Amino acid sequence: MGVAKLTDQNTIVPADSKYARVERERRYLLQDLPEGLTRASPHVQITDNYITGTRLRLRKIRDPQTNKWIVKLTQKFAPDGEDFSRTIITNI
Repeated sequence: MGVAKLTDQNTIVPADSKYARVERERRYLLQDLPEGLTRASPHVQITDNYITGTRLRLRKIRDPQTNKWIVKLTQKFAPDGEDFSRTIITNI
């Protein structure tokens, strides 16, 4: 895999990889469900497991209504080393 490059517009372009893409991540902590939603409303459950000492994440996505599971192994790379709000991500 090539080295990601920062453009003049402050965006990251993955070099030499047609599979890698930029991911911008935002997380919010809610005290309660948004208005109009209940625990019975259609939703999916997402569980992320990070493999210690690697850049790999195992994401499990479950639809409680159908009990269907989707599992994704993902490699995440922070180009600046520490700021994971903007990462290069590749699903394996």
